[in-house]
Order: sequence, then C-alpha cells, then structure tokens
Amino acid sequence: MFALGGSVAVAATPEGNTFTGCSNSSTGALRLINPSKGGECTSNENFVRWTRWNFRNLWISSTKYAVGDLVQYNGQTYIARVVPPVGTLPTNINYWGLVAARGSIGPQGLIGATGLQGVIGPIGPIGPRGLQGLVGEIGPTGLPGLPGATGLPGATGLTGPTGVQGLLGPTGVQGIPGVTGATGLAGITGPTGLPGVTGATGLAGITGATGLTGATGATGVVDAIFAKINSNGTLAYGNHVSSSSVSGLPLTPTYTINFDQNVSQCAVNAVSGQAVAVPVITVHGPTSVNLTFALLTSVLTQTPFEVTVTC
Repeated sequence: MFALGGSVAVAATPEGNTFTGCSNSSTGALRLINPSKGGECTSNENFVRWTRWNFRNLWISSTKYAVGDLVQYNGQTYIARVVPPVGTLPTNINYWGLVAARGSIGPQGLIGATGLQGVIGPIGPIGPRGLQGLVGEIGPTGLPGLPGATGLPGATGLTGPTGVQGLLGPTGVQGIPGVTGATGLAGITGPTGLPGVTGATGLAGITGATGLTGATGATGVVDAIFAKINSNGTLAYGNHVSSSSVSGLPLTPTYTINFDQNVSQCAVNAVSGQAVAVPVITVHGPTSVNLTFALLTSVLTQTPFEVTVTC
C-alpha cells in the first residue's frame, strides 16, 4: 500500500485504486466511506485515505489510468499521482511521479571463447549477378599467320592464228655486167598482216590455303586483393595493402594487415608457407585483418604466409 498526498481525488468506494475510511480513535476499527455520497467520519474517528499500487506493464497512449497505477516508459517506472487524461505521457510531473529510474549501462563483458565450427549448411541460392569487373588490358597482338601456299599456274591460252603475209615487192632492174650497177631501190614493204585473234584467258590458279590463326593475346589481369607476409611481419608483396605489422614474437605472433579498400564484405583466406602452424583469422575489420597461428607441432616456427581476399 502507498499513501498519497492530499491531492488525491476521492470518489466511489474505492475509486480506482484509492480507498477512503475512518479509524476509531479508541479501538482502531476501520470502516470505508464514500465522501462523494455524503459519507464522513465522526468526532471520535480519524479520516484516512490510502492507495494501492497496480502494475499495468508498458504505458499505452490509448489506455485510461487511475491513481496508483504503475507503468513502464523508456526503461523507467512511473506512478499516477493524479488521474491523468488519456494519452498523458508518464514524464508529465503534473500527473505522474518517477518510482524507479533506469540504471546506467554496465561495462561490456569479456569476449567469450570461440565456439566450435558448426556443420556446413546447405548451399544457398545463387546471389544476384555482381557488378561487371573492369576491362583487362588488351593482350599483345598475335603473330601473323603463315603465308598460304602458291596457287597452281593457270593453263596457257591458245596461240592466235598467224597474220597474212605481206605482198612481195618488185625486183630491182639488173645492172649492166661489169661495173656493178647501183643498188636498186628497195622494194616497197608490204602491208603489215592483220593481228592474230587474242588467245582465250587461261584458267585461274587454285587459291592457296589460309594461313594459321595467330595466338590469342593474354587475358587482362583482374585487380585482385592479396598479400604475402614475411615471418618478421614485413610485406613481401601484395596488391591494395597499405601496411602490415606483427606483435607477440616469437611465441604468440599476431599479424595485422591493413588494406586501402573496405574488405568487410570479402572472404579472407590465409595459407602458411610451411606445415608447422596454420594462420587463423581472429579479427576481420572494415579495412584490416588480424591473424594468429594455431600450432600443429610442439615447436612454433615463424613462417611466411599468403593472404587472399575474394569480394
């Protein structure tokens, strides 16, 4: 039970969670009255009023609450001191009073041990097609194909007919014997014979075989994310690696690899260079990956290892 101040309204017997009564000064006997209907205490009685708490769970804006009702709101507990109008927030101090405040957030607990790896579930449905990767560089031009074999010579065309012989010129006059006479004038050259008919064009030679196709150029290189880390924590080589470091040498080495891209949605795989210890990924942050070694023998030997990231 919780007795409220004189601000509590009095109505029926009881009104909501509020009770009104009279206590006999001599015997302590208690009787309930209803002041709204004329009930009152006698001269040898004391006026008393009390309210019981009624827990109503979470505050609901559409619920009608009575004096003494307890509600929870934003992690704290309030009690109705005066009948609140429907929809009045518990933070309104004209109608509600704070009973229990929300405690401060406790410190974060220690990280529990890593559980055993669960059984591999069934393969999920194929995800949507990812964005098309960048076009790789154009490979070098293939070697030219070998020249085709020379075609066979075409057949020789037919020889045209011989032209008509020109007319024979007249013989010169015989000189007088003895002194050689002057050489007679040369006879007129006969007309040139008509040109012979052009022979038919020879058949086309057979087409040579097609040359061999040149070798296909090398495929462009995909912009992959990878790294090779030496046993001392330095970077042997890599792509999209901004820095690397190691701590805890020689017995408990922890390697940290920082990338210049967000790899939080990528699958990370690490493979040791020797079968002595296996690198285990312990932290996979947005742009960094931490690895430690799980021993396979009683002696830990620092070894380089390869790290690949698949996005």
